[in-house]
Amino acid sequence: MKPIKKAVKIIADGNQSKFAKIISEKAGRTLSQQLVSRWINKRGCKCSPVFVPYIAALTDGKVTKEMLRPDIFMEIEKEAA
Repeated sequence: MKPIKKAVKIIADGNQSKFAKIISEKAGRTLSQQLVSRWINKRGCKCSPVFVPYIAALTDGKVTKEMLRPDIFMEIEKEAA
């Protein structure tokens, strides 16, 4: 299961619209259900890094920033080491 799909299941019981609303409220930026669907269903489409910290926090560590965007957050860890 893709990490973003797992996050939607944890945060909003699999409801993409509810997930988008919750993340939008936390981030103070608009996230649409259509974009959430794209992240889940379109191959190669990745979760926006703007929303990653909020998603990770709301899953209580079950879905991490590194799981959602390893291309960004794994690199940051490597540089810090």
